[in-house]
Amino acid sequence: MLGCYAGGDWEDPVFFVIYPATVSSIRAFIPKDGNTWKLKNKTAWGNGEDEEEDPDENPRKVDIALFRADVEKRITIKL
Repeated sequence: MLGCYAGGDWEDPVFFVIYPATVSSIRAFIPKDGNTWKLKNKTAWGNGEDEEEDPDENPRKVDIALFRADVEKRITIKL
């Protein structure tokens, strides 16, 4: 697995992982938990005019523990 992030220069980055799906193909997964994107709009922070920050969220910082748990819950290695 390879951890990555991407976004426009006006946006906060969205974090994701890429991993081998088969010997000759790769897949990407964007975890919901611990990530920095807006779940309501499914957009990156900074990509919207009517942004109101939720005081219960910290949209500007990824939560590595939640992010990793979501990745481990979703992706399984098949031997």
